[in-house]
Amino acid sequence: MIAIGADYGGPELKDTLLCRAIQRVSVTIKGLREPSATILLNPIFCVPGSVSGDLPFEGIQYGKFDKKKPCLATLVAVPAKRINERELVPYLLNELHGCNAMVFEFYRQKGLVFPLRDAESLLAMVAESLEGRSNEPTA
Repeated sequence: MIAIGADYGGPELKDTLLCRAIQRVSVTIKGLREPSATILLNPIFCVPGSVSGDLPFEGIQYGKFDKKKPCLATLVAVPAKRINERELVPYLLNELHGCNAMVFEFYRQKGLVFPLRDAESLLAMVAESLEGRSNEPTA
């Protein structure tokens, strides 16, 4: 139901604490969701860098909606000050909760169903699984 992406605005971001935290959350979500789950939400963490410069937005905004699948992308602007913070997983999960809420309402307005309870349960399982291990390298 959720598949995370990232748009790093420069090559210097590839081995930051933020990159590792995003990878950790993404791998954990993939491991915990049902293998046959349909991806309905694609949150993309957008990180400013040397190539992209400052992001043109703050917070979370809607991205593209694929009507055929259906799947909605959300764009999450990550402030530059967060790039090398410790304990990034709680921040990332909080942003994902925001994405869930936005996507639930988007789907509702389209007459479609987004399983909000399941998505929130998945994030709770991720939080429990990653408690105290937010910036460890991924396998």
